[in-house]
Amino acid sequence: MDATVTKIKDGTITLPRQVSKSWSNKDVLIFSDDSRVIIEPIESEWEQFEKNAENAKQDISLELIDEAVQWAKKKRS
Repeated sequence: MDATVTKIKDGTITLPRQVSKSWSNKDVLIFSDDSRVIIEPIESEWEQFEKNAENAKQDISLELIDEAVQWAKKKRS
C-alpha cells in the first residue's frame, strides 16, 4: 500500500498518476466519517474470481484438477 499527500479542492480529490492509471474507469464506493475517507473499487464477482485464480494457479496441479473433476462427476451422478 502506498501513501501520498494530496489536497481536496472544491470537493475534488486528485489521485497520484500511478493510482490514477490503475483506477481509471472504475466504479467506486466512497465511505466517510468525520476523520477519514475510504475509496473502494466495485468489482464484479468474476473480476475477483479471475484475480484469485491468477494468484492461486501456481498451487493447482494437474493431479488436483483430475481429483476435482472425479469428485464433481461423483456428485453429479
